[in-house]
Amino acid sequence: MEKVTVAGIPIPLRAWSRNEKKGLPVIYSYSYRFYDFTFKGSQMILLEPGKEHSTPTTCKKTAARIEEQFGRPVVFYFENLLYYQRKRLVEHGVYYISGGRDAFLPMLMASPVKKKKASAKLSASAQYLLMFHLQGEPLEHRPIQELAEALPYSYVSIAKAVQNLEELGLCRCERDSAGSKSIDFGLAGKDLWEKAKPFMASPVKERFYCTGLPDGSFPASGISALSMYSHLAPDLEQTIAAYAKEWKKEQFENLNTFEGPYIVEFWRYPAIGSKSVDKLSLYLSLENDPDPRVEKELGFVFESVWK
Repeated sequence: MEKVTVAGIPIPLRAWSRNEKKGLPVIYSYSYRFYDFTFKGSQMILLEPGKEHSTPTTCKKTAARIEEQFGRPVVFYFENLLYYQRKRLVEHGVYYISGGRDAFLPMLMASPVKKKKASAKLSASAQYLLMFHLQGEPLEHRPIQELAEALPYSYVSIAKAVQNLEELGLCRCERDSAGSKSIDFGLAGKDLWEKAKPFMASPVKERFYCTGLPDGSFPASGISALSMYSHLAPDLEQTIAAYAKEWKKEQFENLNTFEGPYIVEFWRYPAIGSKSVDKLSLYLSLENDPDPRVEKELGFVFESVWK
């Protein structure tokens, strides 16, 4: 193919050479034709399947593998798709272009398929973006492609997180003259926190005890982190955070629910700090602790964010 049509706009394609596919499973080269294309300032990869359509599940796994290696969204091209096929692709979060009639892309939904109901909560990646923005480098007015290079999430994950924030009314998206998409939160600091707070959740998925940690770097969390930020004395057990998508339970020695020198918190998103988790995520993880000493010191830590 030399071009595809999206929303009535012809988009030129550039076919990949064999060398550009190095590092990918050989079956991908036999199953798909690879192309580069740019739409509204975003660079993407187009995969054209062979004679047989891949299932939505297969497409999702293939896209995740290629996006991880090349850092760009993957879009599948199908000459014809029936309604139920388009619906299943959207439900699986698979981007596609179908002939010149409809498309589902990171920045565009040009399809008769109904959108899924907006979430009532922040996704893990969206909450991470908000925590990073409030306590690290501001994320406003920076292209999403730039954010994907600076943060531990892929372009596709960040695009979906931004969509989640926008659906909840916490930001709006802007486009520059080149079509690059960026974020404008409108509010700042504590005002933005207060608006977003009803949609937040504790970053902790599960807590366990263990007798030993695997090799790696684990930031302090829970009471251990609070004692680093305040005058609270640390507990005998050391509490650490482990990102649930990077670590598995079997990597920790004698993981159990009742005792051990370490308390392991499996977190929904990566820790922002290296020595300790960030103050606002820590606040969310401990805000329901019944100990009045924890409540008092946690309040001081929370207020220190805004000074």
